[in-house]
Amino acid sequence: MSMDKTIRIDEAEDIMRDLLKDKPEKIEHSLKVSDFAYRTALEIKKIHPELEINLDKLRIICLLHDIGQLNEDHIMHSFESRKLLERMGLEMYADSVVRHGDTHELAAHLGMGMDLRPRTIEEKIMVYADSHFKNAECVGPDEKFKRVRKVVKEKYPDIMELTESALKRIGEIIAEIDSLKTIGGDSA
Repeated sequence: MSMDKTIRIDEAEDIMRDLLKDKPEKIEHSLKVSDFAYRTALEIKKIHPELEINLDKLRIICLLHDIGQLNEDHIMHSFESRKLLERMGLEMYADSVVRHGDTHELAAHLGMGMDLRPRTIEEKIMVYADSHFKNAECVGPDEKFKRVRKVVKEKYPDIMELTESALKRIGEIIAEIDSLKTIGGDSA
């Protein structure tokens, strides 16, 4: 097995900007999610230095989490993001970006036999940050979830139950990260 190739934050941003050049709203979204995640991680590190959050990896996966949104089939974009990164030899980041949104539930629904729940603190903070943005606007999880439900109901009504399960799981991650931002919060 070869060692994972790593990249710098500026290289990740260049990759994201190149792949999403026709989707400026997705570029702005990824930049905002990355910044929000970074600020969240700094808050958590002050209270929980033992978590050893890798800030560079966090920023990189947040910049790259939506690069698979090259077409209008939003439902599979996390899997597409992973494939693109694997082709570039960036497996370490590919394994993380696929763990946002409803991919865990979707993988189960499609019989893929994969556990794609976020495992690391960086992955959980990525999910947390992404849940606070509707495109580039910081709206908070309730508003984001409302939008997700509306889109799924209109475009993918057959997976509404799957979406509700994913939103419940993401809500638990949000609560976990919120608890880490307070003194006395549990560690991940």
